[in-house]
Amino acid sequence: MIPSVLGQTRIVLADPRAIAHFYARESWTYVQTPLSLALIENMVGRGVLWSQGESHRRQRKALTPAFSNAAIRKLTSVFYDSAYKVWISNVRNATHLISKL
Repeated sequence: MIPSVLGQTRIVLADPRAIAHFYARESWTYVQTPLSLALIENMVGRGVLWSQGESHRRQRKALTPAFSNAAIRKLTSVFYDSAYKVWISNVRNATHLISKL
């Protein structure tokens, strides 16, 4: 907990397991402040990270099939191809920069 304005305290999560617990398992227990909701909305929009309660549960349930092991396995080639294109582009840029020296 860290001190906040007017003598209040806030909980700041930095541990990935604590963050996963906060967003996935106990969505009914933890309520986000209006400021944190506004910040999340500005950063990523009104999606699964922004929603709370029943809306959050529905969105997670709808997204679950897209992140199953089988779905991710099917996309491995897409990830590999994209990473390879980025790597090649970086190698070409570095080669171009070195040739200018």
